[in-house]
Amino acid sequence: METISYALINEIITASILVINKTKPTDHLVFIGQSPDYLTCLVGQHRKISRIPMSGRVYCDQWNIPPADKLKAYFELLDTFNLEPNNIILIDHSHSGKSISGFSKLINRYFGFINSKNTQWDYKTGSYVFPFINLISPNQQFGWIYKPDPAFVCTVGYIVMPSLVELANSKYPRTIPNCQFEQWDKISLKTDSSSQNYQWLCDKILKYNISFDYTQNSLVCFREYVEFAKNIEITLC
Repeated sequence: METISYALINEIITASILVINKTKPTDHLVFIGQSPDYLTCLVGQHRKISRIPMSGRVYCDQWNIPPADKLKAYFELLDTFNLEPNNIILIDHSHSGKSISGFSKLINRYFGFINSKNTQWDYKTGSYVFPFINLISPNQQFGWIYKPDPAFVCTVGYIVMPSLVELANSKYPRTIPNCQFEQWDKISLKTDSSSQNYQWLCDKILKYNISFDYTQNSLVCFREYVEFAKNIEITLC
């Protein structure tokens, strides 16, 4: 098992505390895929969470539409999370906005807000808009973070994490399986398939958090969402 740095543990704890402080006890926080999953250990001690496997971009164009058998298998997985649409907050790392928009389209179909007979990849009629916290890297401050589709996603804020790219690029052990839609009906989608990595990470994070042997990372911060027409530039805290 690769070691994880003291500085990164501090960063994960600081970001986790921000998520807790910026949400309510009644919220159900849905962490999507691998990139945000490092925060779930500590956040899960204080909030209802779901760690949902998802990789890639579904419904971002006509070539990324899951067929009926794949959807059936994935919806059977979603059944295990006891999701209710009125208290969900989505949490993910999304630069282009396509992955989070696609996931929101997916659960719109799951909840029945979109007619199941509508096979168009960009469907909007009847959609439900889900609040979203975007995890971003300060390296993106000079680039652009694109706005997700407003028919499906409302960004309520950003959490800046300096080491997010390292986490997203698998430098450290993954705690949740890769889950491209082509695999939905062929592999086990249980989140405990990487439980050894997850438990290893949780042990380290909780050890430092409980003993207060960590220093809050001043570079990790929450940025409020600002309305914009197409995209915004992220600045340092």
